[in-house]
Amino acid sequence: MRCVHTFRGRWRYLMLGTGALVISSEKGPTTVPLSVIAEVRTPELPDLEIVLTDGEVHRIDGLHPAATEAFAVTLTNALPEQRNPAGSSLVTAPDATPVGPVPWGWIAAFVSPVLTYIGYAIWVGLTHGSRVVGVIAGGIALLLGLLMCFAAVENLRKRRDLTRRGTTVEADQGGRTKEGLMYYYNDAAGVPHLYVCGRNAPTIRIFYDPKDPRRAVHETWAVAAIAKESLILIPGLVLLVLGAWGVFGLFW
Repeated sequence: MRCVHTFRGRWRYLMLGTGALVISSEKGPTTVPLSVIAEVRTPELPDLEIVLTDGEVHRIDGLHPAATEAFAVTLTNALPEQRNPAGSSLVTAPDATPVGPVPWGWIAAFVSPVLTYIGYAIWVGLTHGSRVVGVIAGGIALLLGLLMCFAAVENLRKRRDLTRRGTTVEADQGGRTKEGLMYYYNDAAGVPHLYVCGRNAPTIRIFYDPKDPRRAVHETWAVAAIAKESLILIPGLVLLVLGAWGVFGLFW
């Protein structure tokens, strides 16, 4: 089954693939392997209950009774014959981000130029008066330009890496959001994923990272991808030049 079934609840978003059910919420995605689902129940429509093989129950708020019943039937039919008694131990849920060591090197790399810029702006204000306005405006332009250039280059690098080394799958269109058209694809483990882009087609080809299947790009012409990122890169370069002129024009 290549197709990914979807269901929108009141506060949940369900995606059913060949090997797992993904329950998305504001806290993040919860992945439930189909082999640990013992039973799917609808005791109180429009809500849905998923009973795991160890007895744990996941309750999902529904929206339309008919849609809830239809998804329950689809999910039940997709369950494998062999079940895993491990149950909830195989369910992956969003965890709190672990607290790691303080990245003092990155903090210093960020704080040092900021403090240098603030000191420079104060010096310009004390010695050249109104010229500090240009320094402040130039600093804002420099920051925006750097962010835009970084985003464009990073997008191109990501596309190059995934098209060369990523896993290729077909993704089926399944609806539309404010951000664009929604496509669904299964990774190698049968876990479904959502991909949103502006391309309109019944099926598109997706390249995803095997280590992180949520990281993906869709197939497109290289010229089109470069042209799209150029719309960000070129204004970013312009802002960099204008920002440099505003900040350092005092010495030119």
